[in-house]
Amino acid sequence: TYYAITGAIGGIHPRLEIRQLQQNPIMWNLFLLALRDFQAIDQNNIDSYYQIAGKIHLPDMLGKLADFVGYCPHHDLLFGTWHRPYILLFEQKLQAIAIGIANSFTDASYQDAANRLRLPFWDWARAVSQNEPVFPAVLSTPKVSVTLQDGSRVEIDNPLYDYSFHPLDNFQINSTNGPLCDTSQRTVRRATNATGTWISDHGAVDRDLRQQLSSLRQTIYSAITQYHSFNDFSNDANCGDSPISSIETPHNNIHNAMDPGHMSPPAVAAFDPLFWLHHSNVDRQIALFQALFPDTYVERCIASQTTWTIQRNTPLDAGSPLTPFHRTPGGEWWTSSISKNIVELGYTYPELIDSPNNETLISRINTLYRDSRLVTQDKESNMLPHDVEYIVQVTMPASENYSYNVLLFLDHVSEDPATWTSQDSFISKTSSVIAMSETRVFSTIGTIVLTNIVNSMIFDGYVRSKDIVDHLKTHLQWRLELVSTS
Repeated sequence: TYYAITGAIGGIHPRLEIRQLQQNPIMWNLFLLALRDFQAIDQNNIDSYYQIAGKIHLPDMLGKLADFVGYCPHHDLLFGTWHRPYILLFEQKLQAIAIGIANSFTDASYQDAANRLRLPFWDWARAVSQNEPVFPAVLSTPKVSVTLQDGSRVEIDNPLYDYSFHPLDNFQINSTNGPLCDTSQRTVRRATNATGTWISDHGAVDRDLRQQLSSLRQTIYSAITQYHSFNDFSNDANCGDSPISSIETPHNNIHNAMDPGHMSPPAVAAFDPLFWLHHSNVDRQIALFQALFPDTYVERCIASQTTWTIQRNTPLDAGSPLTPFHRTPGGEWWTSSISKNIVELGYTYPELIDSPNNETLISRINTLYRDSRLVTQDKESNMLPHDVEYIVQVTMPASENYSYNVLLFLDHVSEDPATWTSQDSFISKTSSVIAMSETRVFSTIGTIVLTNIVNSMIFDGYVRSKDIVDHLKTHLQWRLELVSTS
């Protein structure tokens, strides 16, 4: 008998953005209690938080850590769709715990909330005001208040802040990703260890993400709204040649923004609770693209690298098993074809809840991600046409066991790497994520969208539109930044 992944029950309900979920007090309370109890399950249980997060990326059941590539097909055809049943598994267990908790409350609204509860997502490309953190405060606060069954309000450790290993002394963690993962009792983000203990620096996370926000918004907007094949859109493998970014590339940026920390090395990324909100958002981006362009989906491509169950140079398609995920106790595999329609999986997203037509959906996406042009009528004629974009394509070669970032600057670059992302000349970055022992032998393409920056330069009179290409060729500079926890 196999562990069957069937998803959440109770009908079709939306996964909510984490800040939107906070606005529903009962569902928010239930979510926090359920995630806390999920993380507390004995690590030896097959459906514990620890096992679901760890066995998928470190699947060796015998303790012989000969290979750390795991099941996840990074930089390959199945990257986007592989995470769909994985997230579904996490959501299924989370909701089951929530239902049990809800049944211990006398207020019937808790049972209703449990049926509607789905895993939230974190929209890291969402526009925020200058005094609002890009990295949501609820993710960086060590304690949260919850209401217990007797009506009392208490503070608990925030289950979104980190995951505490119990115990840490386990072959699946030790020696996989350097001293941080060997010694830190809890997952950390952008960590420092000046006192001998690894401590998250969420202020640094927020500063990094704010620097990248404009470029990430443009990248996501272009990726979702411009037609390219699903193969090109959903992963950064060499199954196509679209100049538009795949969603895997900006997805990499979010992982590497947490370095040093557990989110940056793929082998241990899923232990950080942020992983689940991040990949729920990536799944949402896929769903938005599918709704806009329903006629393109997974098409045959040759596997470009080896995973635990996929051999490089073997053909992959929509019917390929998404291992190790089973749909039935009898062992039927999940496939990209079976997981294509999210409504059949018991969830949707706020933008898709009423099955909008393309005009309505594009309007919603424009509201979310298309930055308005701050121009006056007399200068409009000097701006770029609305259908013109400037994009830097970055060829990122494979690297032995090292994830890295390529940083882009306009003009001066400091000699001190610690100041790079705080410089006025810093534009953005694109990231490559490499799993330990990964057999990738090809380059991937990252993109950085410059359209907003170009328009600003033209608007400010810094350069004329006809001279922009020459100006960029002369003044653009780049630097390479290794990810330290690789």
